[in-house]
Amino acid sequence: MKAIQNKLKLSFLLLTLTVGLSSWDNAPIESKDKVEAVALIEEDSYKSEGKLVTFEVEYTANQERQIYIELKKGKEWIGNKKMVVKKGHKKIKITVKCKKNFKPGDDYIMKLNINEVDGDWKQIIAKKTYKNIVIK
Repeated sequence: MKAIQNKLKLSFLLLTLTVGLSSWDNAPIESKDKVEAVALIEEDSYKSEGKLVTFEVEYTANQERQIYIELKKGKEWIGNKKMVVKKGHKKIKITVKCKKNFKPGDDYIMKLNINEVDGDWKQIIAKKTYKNIVIK
């Protein structure tokens, strides 16, 4: 009996780890309605205005969600923005305010995700990383 209980515990642990690890990839989660997703509408470059830069984002959400943008230049954190969005498939503009004026460059990195409202990295539904973002 004890051996069966140990096998059940091990099976449950493996299942939990497998489900947990699968959330680390860039694949969106499917539901009955639509696949929830988020993507940057890519341009050749983005124009900054002092500490501000605006990006256009397209998303699909099955309920109210939160979109999160994080900007880095190399390994240096530059800024971030969270925005609550309504259910549906839409394009929106999100302005990120950074800690200091932008320096022109092509080595900015953006992490973009859609998650539960007020959620953290554990509640990410879909994510994408963009490298070599050009900001002028």
